[in-house]
Amino acid sequence: MLRNYQKVYNINQLVINQNLAGLQSVRWRRKPRWLPTAPSKVFRVPERHVLPYEEKIEWQRLNNNYRTQVNSIRRYLINEVEERKKMFELQETPADEEAEFQRCFALNEQWNQEIAKSRILRVEEENEKRREEILLNLERRKQREEIILKQVEEKVKIEKENAETFITRETIDRAIEIALANPIDFNFSIDPNGKRSDVVEEKKE
Repeated sequence: MLRNYQKVYNINQLVINQNLAGLQSVRWRRKPRWLPTAPSKVFRVPERHVLPYEEKIEWQRLNNNYRTQVNSIRRYLINEVEERKKMFELQETPADEEAEFQRCFALNEQWNQEIAKSRILRVEEENEKRREEILLNLERRKQREEIILKQVEEKVKIEKENAETFITRETIDRAIEIALANPIDFNFSIDPNGKRSDVVEEKKE
């Protein structure tokens, strides 16, 4: 919140008068003033401090002197700035304005060229980094595809080897005969080591 010590009668004067020397920043240390009264303080009647008459008169005198001095300094500074503006406007000619514009324009062009050079260097560095990243990603993708291709070839090789044991229409009769001749019993137990108990007993015999 900003508090202006100078009297302002309308909003236009407030907008025009942007004197920072007359503004004070107010920070609310505790509760802001727009919040309602706390329930514990609703019915509290604050004690009214009464100043002695002599002290009150002295406070008023000091405040009046302070406001008068501050307003005088502010008005002096405002008048000084206005006088300097008038003197500068009277001394400045169209030729001076054109020369100042050309100087500023040349300085702006110089800055633009320096920024353009730095931008070109930065873009080249970014493009080089991007190119290196793309090449690295392509190399990694190529290696990954080679690994996947090797894995696929190994799986295909294993499946080709296992294809010889597949049961087809031509070998189904022979497979049935082998299954009937070699019955397999899956009803067996295992020991704590995970081995079949019947296999262990056969080895002991």
